[in-house]
Amino acid sequence: MLYRRDDGPNARRLWTDPSIKVFLGLVTLGASLVFWYELEPMVTFRPVDAVIMGSDVAMVRLSDGHSSFREYQSDVFYRYAVTGTPYMGRKYSRIDLESSPSVSVLRASSQPHGARVQAWYNPLRPEEAVLSRDLNFEVTLWTCCLLFIAWIGCSRKMLGAPVGSDPTPSASSPSPIE
Repeated sequence: MLYRRDDGPNARRLWTDPSIKVFLGLVTLGASLVFWYELEPMVTFRPVDAVIMGSDVAMVRLSDGHSSFREYQSDVFYRYAVTGTPYMGRKYSRIDLESSPSVSVLRASSQPHGARVQAWYNPLRPEEAVLSRDLNFEVTLWTCCLLFIAWIGCSRKMLGAPVGSDPTPSASSPSPIE
């Protein structure tokens, strides 16, 4: 059975096909979770005084099954106290993987041992803290691109449906060939 160009695998228009709606819903939900993970420190984290204990750069090897690549993580160790309970933090930012070792070294060496700095802690989990609440530009950009491509790819214009076409079949439209 052959279908028109704008019909999906279930012989429905792709825009009304439930599998396409589920796909778009999952992609949008995943992007929303990434955005919230990046924006949460700006919205909910509280300031606290911290003391730098040391810093280092760690190489992280990430693999996807058949290839691997290196990312660099700046580890800045600092102590802080929330309501009298001491904690030890090590994250510079929420997602702090960098592709360049020089950026990680610069971050790690920017704070000398014993320096007093302002850290930001999560009031719901005080053991989670960061030194910078800035957005990770690369993660935000890639998430926006993925979301944009998914929605544009599933839109009616990209699927070849004429602008202003009626989503219900009419008597004059050709039927599928069997």
